Formats: sequence, C-alpha cells, structure tokens
Amino acid sequence: MMKKILAVCISIVLSLGSLCACSDDDSSSKNSSESSVTSSTDTTSEAAEQATTEVPDPGLTENGEAIDTKNLVMCTIDGNDVSFDEYRYNYYYFIESYGSSFGVTADEMKDLDDAEKQKRFDTLKENIMTFMKGTYVYMKYAAENGISLTDEEIKECEQQIAKVKEEEKDGYSDYLKQRYLTEDYFKKVVEQTKLAEKVQRSFDLSDDEFLNVAEDKLILVKHILIPFGYDVTPSEETLNSLGVTNFSSMTNAQKMSVLPTAFKNLSEDEQKKQKEKAKNHAEEILEKAKNGEDFDSLIKEYGYDGGMDAYSGGYLLGDFYTTYDESFTKASAALKIGELSDPVESSYGYHIIKRVPVDTEYIKSNIENEESDDTFKDEYVSAVEYDTLNKLIKSIDVKESDVLKNLKYGDLK
Repeated sequence: MMKKILAVCISIVLSLGSLCACSDDDSSSKNSSESSVTSSTDTTSEAAEQATTEVPDPGLTENGEAIDTKNLVMCTIDGNDVSFDEYRYNYYYFIESYGSSFGVTADEMKDLDDAEKQKRFDTLKENIMTFMKGTYVYMKYAAENGISLTDEEIKECEQQIAKVKEEEKDGYSDYLKQRYLTEDYFKKVVEQTKLAEKVQRSFDLSDDEFLNVAEDKLILVKHILIPFGYDVTPSEETLNSLGVTNFSSMTNAQKMSVLPTAFKNLSEDEQKKQKEKAKNHAEEILEKAKNGEDFDSLIKEYGYDGGMDAYSGGYLLGDFYTTYDESFTKASAALKIGELSDPVESSYGYHIIKRVPVDTEYIKSNIENEESDDTFKDEYVSAVEYDTLNKLIKSIDVKESDVLKNLKYGDLK
C-alpha cells in the first residue's frame, strides 16, 4: 500500500529492546518490529554489530577540563532525570545511525571551521533530544493510563539480563561497553522496553472490535494513481543504477520502482511539463469514469499502485491515518459513497479516488491479507497508536543542564 515514511521517530525504547535481546516472546517481537511508530528498530542492531573495540571509555570535558560524570544529570525529560550514561548511549546511537544525515561524521567535521561545526552539532543535539523524548512518551502514556509492570514481568526482565550474562560470560563487560551501556542503564532499558511493549499491546483490538470500528468510523476507497513522469523513458544510467534491465516489459505497478527516480533526474522545466502531462492524463481518465466506464477496469488499465492488486476491494482509512499523504486522506474523507474526486495531487502523482461502501466480508478477508505485509487491523491500530503518542509527545517538557547546553562536538567520549 502507499506508505509514507514517518518523519518523526517516536520511540527509541523498542529499538533498545532489539539491541538488548530482551524479549523471547514471538508476538512481542512482531509487534515491536511492525509498529509504524518505531522507525529505529532495525538500525539499532546494525549499529551494535558495527561496534568495535575502539569504543572510548566514558568521559566528558568542558572547555578542555574533565567533568565528574558519576552523578551528573544531563537533562530532565518530563520530570525524569537523564543521567550521563543514558544520554551517552542515545548520543552515540544517534550519531552512528543518523550522523551522516546531519553531516556529523568524523570525516565531514574535520575540515569545517568552528562556527559551521557547532551549527551542525547543535542541530544534531536538537534531534537527539527529540529522539530521546520517544522513550518517555511511552512512559508518560503508561503512567496516565494505569499501565505498569507486574512483579512477574519485572522478574522476566531480570531473567533476560541473566540470560545475556550467561551467554556472554567473561565478555559481558565488553558486551556492555561495545553498546555504550552500563549495567544500571541496561537494567533500565530492559524494563522500559517491557513497559513500552505493554503500552503497544494496550492498543490492540480483537477482530470483532475492529469490524465495529470499520463499519462505524472508517471509509473505503479505490483509486487510480498516475505518477509524475508516468510516460518518461528512464535513461540507461538510471536503469543501471537501479539494476533494471526489462523496463519496457514491466507492469505499471512494477514501473513505480523506477519512475520516481527517473522523474527526479529530470530538469526543473521538464519536471513541470511532466507534472502537467500527468494531470491532463488523469483528467482524461476521470472523464472516462464519469462517462460510465468500469472503475475497476480503469484501475487495471491505467493505475500504477500495486496495492490495488492486493487490496482490489479498496483501501480502508480514517482521517488521521499517517500511511497516506494528507491530500489523499482529506480528499477521500470528503467524498460521498459512489462519488469520484477530481485529480488529487500527492507526493506520488495524481489520484482519481472513488469512495465505495464498506463491505464487511471484504474487511474480514483482509484482516489477514496474504498478498501484503499490511493488514487493515494492524494498520489501523498502528495509526491510532502513532496519532495518540504523537499528540502526547508534544506535551513532554525538557530542561537541559548547563553542561548539555554548552556541549561541543568532541566533548563527550
């Protein structure tokens, strides 16, 4: 289905769970990895695997002078003190995973003047803080909704830590060091992860509960996607860079793996022309639909969204879904059953949308869809979770210590 990569990383907690191998429960692992609010899960384990013996011993300087970090509070997040150890883990995790996106790597920083170096680093620090708030939004939601760990769940956390110790044996200290963890913070991470997973499960719905929601609150739409540059012939250079050798024989849906790149590689003037051409083409197809041509047949002939194969009965969505462009969602919600939209521009191209009646049997059959990784219920639950926590995270207060405010690139080891 049409997916938007979420711009805001809400949760680091579950990614920490991946690093710490702190859940043996298959369903918990599945929920953690599939949730649309946890965009950092996969990269944490990668960062851990890339760690080497060159990880420095913990340390912090200010104006060249060493600072005692034993009881140092770097900041408070939603009233919770963040220790040096906790901040250090998040600091290195973020730099190793995302530093290159902000131009903050050893190679990129070495030749910069002090002003530019600090400018980039300050931007990085702001994003580290946003990233860290993701941990505490789960904690905040848990506190506000009476969710806590039972004695048995705390015991499970202890057993998970004991298992790592047993597996690592004499290498346990090095295991922690390679991951920028201390034993105390490791324990905190495991318990935070367990609680975050419990928060996630609180959003779950039974199939029957979801069917009630679908019939009462959600809408069903079909659409024809005409991408920008739909008739562009990609250059050999573009095709080679994407490893494509059979573009001319691809289906429309398969061509969507190539066309966005081909369009992006056009000049600004050519992009403008191609967008206009796509809009005109969409308007021509809309006229066919208005004149009574079968909409499903038009999707098969002209549409480029492969999701319309997996979900031939339509997409189920609500007005807050984060997996669709806002323009697509708003236009869909404004339609009456049986009504067609004018061409709707999104980041993909132009859409002709048709709202159709919610079909309970179709919804039931797509609660588990074998042709797609997405399911209607999972997508809805993830959307509700994201929407809820994204609103809550805005209320989280952060107070930085003077040490953190004055932190410069290279001060933290």
